[in-house]
Amino acid sequence: MKWKAKKLKDSEIEILFEVSPEELNEFEKRVILDLKKDFEMKGFRKGKAPKEIVFKEIGEEKIWQETVRLTVEESYLKYIAKEKIEPLSSPKIEVLSADKSPLKKPFIFKVNFSVLPKIKLPDYRKITSEIKRRKVSVKKEEIENVIKQLQFSKTNLTLKDGPAQRGDLVEIEYFSPKIEKGKKFKDAFILGKGFLVPGFEERLETMKAGQEKNFSLKFPEKHFHSVPGNEDRAKKDLAGKVLKFNVKMKAVKKIGFPEINDAFARNLGNFEDLKALKESIREGLKAEKEVLENQRIRKEILDKIREGVDFPVPEALIERERDYLMEDLKKRTPEGLSFEDFLKKIKKSEEEISKSLLEVAEKRIKNSLIIREISEKEGLLPSEDEIKARINEILKNYPPEKTKDVDLDELKSYTKGAIIQEKTFQFLENVQKSDNSKNN
Repeated sequence: MKWKAKKLKDSEIEILFEVSPEELNEFEKRVILDLKKDFEMKGFRKGKAPKEIVFKEIGEEKIWQETVRLTVEESYLKYIAKEKIEPLSSPKIEVLSADKSPLKKPFIFKVNFSVLPKIKLPDYRKITSEIKRRKVSVKKEEIENVIKQLQFSKTNLTLKDGPAQRGDLVEIEYFSPKIEKGKKFKDAFILGKGFLVPGFEERLETMKAGQEKNFSLKFPEKHFHSVPGNEDRAKKDLAGKVLKFNVKMKAVKKIGFPEINDAFARNLGNFEDLKALKESIREGLKAEKEVLENQRIRKEILDKIREGVDFPVPEALIERERDYLMEDLKKRTPEGLSFEDFLKKIKKSEEEISKSLLEVAEKRIKNSLIIREISEKEGLLPSEDEIKARINEILKNYPPEKTKDVDLDELKSYTKGAIIQEKTFQFLENVQKSDNSKNN
């Protein structure tokens, strides 16, 4: 068997195969033997009929088709195994020369497929070392804001007979003849913090539970406030217009905030006093900021390395990643909303969304290929034992009855990629931290 490789555009290669008549004849023999196994004919035991009878009964055309299929398949697999090539797309096969009877001429065909592009990386160690880590700190105000949120979560609500005042929780029902044909809306918010149309909340002050009020409001010329259930129209159609409203106060509730002291801290959990609570909050906020800083550094490292390389990304990879992103977007459509309705809401077609995802997909693939190349150069590829151990950890989270539905090949591919990414980023972060510490 002979083959000759030719590079085409965008990481696509073409292999021209020439299979000798002798080799083709061997493939044909294997096909006939395989077909004979299941061939039954009166007077012969199963699989024992002579070749000539099998040839006649099964048909020359079927045997030839199977011979071509086996020849092409094994020739292609032999090539990629010997050359250590990882195809990225299904092979496109074209038979150029074939003579099925008798098998005396070479069988010639070509195969086209995409492969991983060759990447010439810049000095990624130097690039990484030049990225500065920002100092992570937590301000006193940030801790106080968390304390206030905790205080708000522990509030006591009591019905109030008196008039509503700023800071009270109010529950209202309202409508306007010009909004949704007079549809009634319900809302609940802290008076003064509802972020409704300017002037709306002021009209609610002094109202008691059970009272109704009619009033008119002129919407601002540049109106950016929303009306519940009517956000788009509120922004486009209501600016500068005067609308009449009818509001009914359903309930007024006094908000009681607990005092922030040692007892408050102890009620929240295993805290000795308020000081211990604040220290726990500080550590939690710092840990969150460290995670965000690591994410920022990882992104900057990849962005800088990507700027220093230029290689074609196979269309097959981009389209596959684009399709994955599209499916993920469909899965994340808000519950109760179909993807078609979601597209109408954002006023985009699926084709427009698909096109917009191409750039994102290409960037993600480039990042992935860069990480893969670095991992190979630095010897960071995981062993089979590492992959197997991680897969077992993942499967522990699956209910026993669901494990049989898991695609193990797909899980292995995902797990291998995740470990490679994790190891590579850890390596780069160690380079970054090491060089940063030398310069400080």
